[in-house]
Amino acid sequence: MKKTDVKWVVDCLIFVDFCSLLAVGLILAFAFSEGGGPAAAASRYFLWLHKHQWGRIHFYLAMGLVVLLPIHLSFNWTWIQNTFKGYFGERWSKALAVLSAAWIGVVLVGWLLSFMR
Repeated sequence: MKKTDVKWVVDCLIFVDFCSLLAVGLILAFAFSEGGGPAAAASRYFLWLHKHQWGRIHFYLAMGLVVLLPIHLSFNWTWIQNTFKGYFGERWSKALAVLSAAWIGVVLVGWLLSFMR
């Protein structure tokens, strides 16, 4: 397979994975009611799957995205470098490092905040 074919497959997988992740996230957010009682017990299922099964599907889709995104970035690394060179000139590598560190910081803060529920 040529590199462009592999890139196309990876991009299609990312698109399908992201759309599925969004759909399952919306199901988790809006299809299940909070609280107790008989109404809540009946609403723990959607399309014959329990709320926790939907959560597991959501988790595995997210892990698929975590695997696919670095592959996507590695295939497009030359384009990323050239774009940063065009915007930032000589300081492109420093700008790319700052942006990468900022994204890592955002992910870490989000991860830490997830424990504060």
